[in-house]
Amino acid sequence: MNYKYETHLHTAQGSACSCMTGAEAAEFFKSLGYTGIFITDHFFNGNTAVPKMENWEKRVSLFCEGYKDAYKKGWEIGLDVFFAFEFQYSGTHFLVYNLDEDWIKSHPEIMDLRPVDFLNFVKSEGGLVIQAHPFREAVYIEFMRLFPRHVDAVEYMNSSDTEDFRKMAKMYADHYRLPGFAGSDIHSTARKSLGGLEFETRITDSAHFVELFKKGDYKLFIDEY
Repeated sequence: MNYKYETHLHTAQGSACSCMTGAEAAEFFKSLGYTGIFITDHFFNGNTAVPKMENWEKRVSLFCEGYKDAYKKGWEIGLDVFFAFEFQYSGTHFLVYNLDEDWIKSHPEIMDLRPVDFLNFVKSEGGLVIQAHPFREAVYIEFMRLFPRHVDAVEYMNSSDTEDFRKMAKMYADHYRLPGFAGSDIHSTARKSLGGLEFETRITDSAHFVELFKKGDYKLFIDEY
């Protein structure tokens, strides 16, 4: 038996560009036979739905509402739900796994770190960092930045991207001998093209996900529904 996971998903609670709640996302992927999903809402330096406020801990708690909504629904219907987030620098996006709400609350200084310093710090803390859709062209992307020495993998199978963007991202990953990554970058249950990772072992938690990924025990996929 294989276990399918959505790895790049935005909820309306955490991402201003999404039009589905965490609960709706959980129900959608359960209906498609997925084992689990990772909630990767846009952080405060991206297209966040969370308003600015001085209270850092309260702001982080609000940021995690989409994940908590999905987790609650997932518990009810039998879908595994994991927390992650998408960090941004002027259109350059990084997916961060294996660091939780408490970790973010303890590190408000991450908002002031240079990109390389942020990436190095996250990895030193046990986080897995993926450069998301590195060759995407869009109005919100000022220019492309590449960090091949500071990320763990490259999302070259993003089902929201064109085939040309995917091909360039794969060439980049292959050149630097970086593992590939896949996800949907989904914002709506109306999406018909979805991507993610498939494992032969069911993931127990984020640390287990990182362990399996670093071993290469997974397959990338993009499916059309």
